[in-house]
Amino acid sequence: MRFELTKLKPQLEASATETAETLRQIETEDTSIKRATVLVKRDENIANAQAKIAKQLKTECEADLAEALPALDEAIGFFRCL
Repeated sequence: MRFELTKLKPQLEASATETAETLRQIETEDTSIKRATVLVKRDENIANAQAKIAKQLKTECEADLAEALPALDEAIGFFRCL
């Protein structure tokens, strides 16, 4: 048994080193993901604010158009009479 453990020791040490390196990589990636998440959330907030402004502009334009269309229809009717 002791012989087998002595024989496996280099493999166990290599595995422990590899595991430690993998954990470091995961920590690095986790930090990167957290940073990216913050940036994406910021961009989402900006996009939502812009969408709200665009919706307000659309509503205003539709109201202006609803007001202008009857006048346009009336003007077209006058031109047809000429």
